[in-house]
Amino acid sequence: PQHSLPNVGADAIRKAYDGVFAAITLEVDFAIDEIAQVAPNWAFARTRSNGFVTINATGDRAPEANQELFVFTKTKNDDWKIARYIFSTTNPPRH
Repeated sequence: PQHSLPNVGADAIRKAYDGVFAAITLEVDFAIDEIAQVAPNWAFARTRSNGFVTINATGDRAPEANQELFVFTKTKNDDWKIARYIFSTTNPPRH
């Protein structure tokens, strides 16, 4: 997300998401805006999400909305796997 360095590798990503989901609970719906296969082993999906986030420590609940870009690669087993993922908020700044 914005204001964050990337997490690279399965262990770093797992650690980051364990921390995120320990801190917050998301209630969001996704809308798919575009999916395109751009090469035999590469594709992308552009999405939007909208809903609410709850801060687990306080119970505070606020609107949550993002735009996302997923880049997929095909594995040796012909399965698609997320190779890259980035998102940014579409909510107005919180003060």
